[in-house]
Amino acid sequence: MKKLKRIIIVLMILALVAAGGVAWLYLSLGSVIKAGIEKFGPEITQTSITVESVEVWPLTGSGTIRNLVIGNPEGYNTDHALVLPEVRFRLDVASLKADTIVIEEIYIDSPTLTYEVGFGNSNLTTIQKNIESFSLESEDKPEKFVKNTNIKSVVLKNGKIALSAKIMLGRTVTVDLPPMGLVNINTDSPVKAGAKVLGAVLHTAIGAVDGSE
Repeated sequence: MKKLKRIIIVLMILALVAAGGVAWLYLSLGSVIKAGIEKFGPEITQTSITVESVEVWPLTGSGTIRNLVIGNPEGYNTDHALVLPEVRFRLDVASLKADTIVIEEIYIDSPTLTYEVGFGNSNLTTIQKNIESFSLESEDKPEKFVKNTNIKSVVLKNGKIALSAKIMLGRTVTVDLPPMGLVNINTDSPVKAGAKVLGAVLHTAIGAVDGSE
């Protein structure tokens, strides 16, 4: 009888430890996402990427990314290529334990892109080419983080494009960025999903400046 009680106690302790581990994972999601963006983002863009903070509410799956800043490739005078002051998202928390991570929606509010023209190129087209190269290379290399990912909806609104040229020495002229919407992005990793979203944002900005989508 005593032996049975000891077994039950041990099992209860193990269950509590496991539950605590799951709770810790959910509560630390913001830190995990922030670290992931700052680690894998530069591999996609070949530029610096910083994030001020990421908050996630585990019970609802709602979250906010604040002040995500993508730096410029070498050789450009402006401070950065893209600033996202606030990105709101809603994650299906239960999907973290399933075969596919499901992100119900991403809302990008008031982004600012800097379009700096160089000699026959621009900072945004350079980053866009880096994203395309990453996507091609990742097809032939095993992913560091493989997990099917489905983003159901992406909306971008209230954006601005700051136009500049090397001869302007960092000065800019601002125009509106058209709204953007995407649905059903499906990839075999969150990193590739992020690359697709960023590529679409750059495509919208470049198309707006060039006068064609």
